[in-house]
Amino acid sequence: MTPAQITAARAALGERWGFPRPLKRSELGRALGFDGRDPGRPVSEYESGKYEITGSTAQLLRVYLAGALPPGGVETIKP
Repeated sequence: MTPAQITAARAALGERWGFPRPLKRSELGRALGFDGRDPGRPVSEYESGKYEITGSTAQLLRVYLAGALPPGGVETIKP
């Protein structure tokens, strides 16, 4: 996935999951299973092109774009 596709995915998922805006990077990070102090950092690094999103993380994002919800629902990704 390209950086632009990841940014577009945040916008699409924000709309699909009932947010009045694109998902924040930290929200997408939590949905992708990142934790720690800043779960949005990997998302930021993917969007900047510093790292390429591949493997299971890219596949999970595609599953979400196809209509799946995060485990426990969208409430689990909110700060």
